[in-house]
Amino acid sequence: MSSQTIIMLLVALGGPVVVAGGVWYWCRRPFGPGAFTLAFFLGALVVLPAIRLGNGVEPSIAGLIEHYYLNELIGQFLTTALPEELGKGLVALLMIWILRKTPAPLTWLAAGAVSYCGFACLEGMLGALGNEGLLKTLLGRSIGACFHCSWGIIMTWFAWKGWQQGQSRFWTWPFALLVPTALHTIGNASLMEIPPGANEHLPVLSGMAAGLITLTLAGRSLYAARRVPTLDGAR
Repeated sequence: MSSQTIIMLLVALGGPVVVAGGVWYWCRRPFGPGAFTLAFFLGALVVLPAIRLGNGVEPSIAGLIEHYYLNELIGQFLTTALPEELGKGLVALLMIWILRKTPAPLTWLAAGAVSYCGFACLEGMLGALGNEGLLKTLLGRSIGACFHCSWGIIMTWFAWKGWQQGQSRFWTWPFALLVPTALHTIGNASLMEIPPGANEHLPVLSGMAAGLITLTLAGRSLYAARRVPTLDGAR
């Protein structure tokens, strides 16, 4: 194994760990290192079934729509974003159930962030062992870890609101899946190869908007969760 590959693997591992650890600390360390490791590991396990599911769907949707960008959006939604967000979301909810601390939103957000970063970690390491270049791993996977983490925060914030407020917020449960999936879809589609003569600004501008919305929603969710009173009335 070359020194470049080792560096890429360390970046693919270190980036998600640092991002997950930062959110976990911001959430007032709602669970211990053991639970952190378990959530990270379970999130990583979702990578392989998500890839297999996406590969199984891909042949049936190739060239489904003539418009280059709409076709890319549908492909990214069905083969990448939906399988990944569904799998990562189930892992985050499983961790919340294991922790048995459902009243605290910071626990939900931390579990989501760590689980999603575990996914980003193994995905990045597989890319480093594949045909990805050094720049894509160093820059792309590091940024990708931030977005995976943000999608996890958004998902668990909507899920917590749906669990906490019951029927009055029933609409937040589908939002917990659909919002991060839509943002993931648009972000991935922005990286497509633009056909000759096509509008090159549409995917790029859409991706930039999705990225800004992702980071804004995640940040607002973190701050809102910190302001929810705990059982003893402290903030």
